[in-house]
Amino acid sequence: MRSEGARNATRCASRGRETRPDARRERAKRDQTRGEGARNATRSRQPRQGKKAPRRFLRQATSRGRSAFARRQLPAAPHLYFVAMFTTLVGMALGCQMSATADYRWPHESQRTLSEVVDVPAGFRRVASKPDSEHNTEGDDFATWLRGLPMQPKGRQVRLFDGSLKRNQTAQAAVLDIDVGTKDHQQCADAVMRLRAEYLFARHREDEICFHASNGAELPWPKWKAGQRPKLETRGADWRARQPADGSWATFRKYLDFVFVYAGTWSLEKELLPVALETPIRAGDVFIQGGFPGHAVIVMDVAASGDGQRRFLIAQSYMPAQDIHVLRNPVAETPWYAADSVTLGQKLVTPEWTFQPVHRMRFREGQGCASSSSSSSSSSSSSSSSPRAR
Repeated sequence: MRSEGARNATRCASRGRETRPDARRERAKRDQTRGEGARNATRSRQPRQGKKAPRRFLRQATSRGRSAFARRQLPAAPHLYFVAMFTTLVGMALGCQMSATADYRWPHESQRTLSEVVDVPAGFRRVASKPDSEHNTEGDDFATWLRGLPMQPKGRQVRLFDGSLKRNQTAQAAVLDIDVGTKDHQQCADAVMRLRAEYLFARHREDEICFHASNGAELPWPKWKAGQRPKLETRGADWRARQPADGSWATFRKYLDFVFVYAGTWSLEKELLPVALETPIRAGDVFIQGGFPGHAVIVMDVAASGDGQRRFLIAQSYMPAQDIHVLRNPVAETPWYAADSVTLGQKLVTPEWTFQPVHRMRFREGQGCASSSSSSSSSSSSSSSSPRAR
């Protein structure tokens, strides 16, 4: 057996090894390592202050009943306020542009209007046409719409439907910013019908959009909008459902192209009301001479002076189909024509046509094709369904 002295010596040696400086440092290092690992594990489960919580942590916090971090709302970044302000201003600007575009649905680039491009003569001011009980119940709305038409920049030349320049570049004073189409359809009477139809379309009066083919057949937009398509016959048309219903402007534009093929001055003249010679000229009046060929121009604007004199602007398309343009006055240095001479029975001389005072007419209001069906039917027996009747 080992003696008591040997056992005591062994215990002292063991305590001496445990109390050495190297052993203490190693034990402290192991403890520190274990402590850092525990702290890192805790940090990985909690978000750092001031940073967005990971989605994993938010899901855990929600499952635990909306922890304090999940309930805390982080402050919004300061730049978001300026982003919101910029978005609001852009929306307001686009809203104004869309409002203007709603009146003139065709693609156009210009923001300048007829009243901005063509100045009134010295001593004159633009006037609003007043409603009268006989021919007009809409007041100056059509006149206002015509004055707001988009115009191409000053000095722009007139182009034909195929993009080439018109041979006569001396007739126009200004050019409208409105499409012509890619075919030889939108000629003289067609331009008048185009402006009138676009106005009614913009004012949500689509039930009034109706024209007649040269054979007397009614061509109402509501039927075309409902998906029906006509097959023109010797007298009249056979309407049948051939397409899905579509009231978009693109479909409306195709409808107008069809009208331009089968209608013209011959048929349009019979739809309009004659105007008494002494009746003052107003915007929207039409000078038209039906025939094969014939011609038509439309009054775009009216101005008056303090002593009662009146002046008016007229616009036209011509043959072949070309840009609608405001005409120059060939006997004056201004595009404005003297209204007094017309009401006194004098001829209206334009750069490319001469009209008699009896050629001034006016659109009927509010009845569509029904208002002129009787007058058009009387001419159906003497006219055919051939296109481009002028």
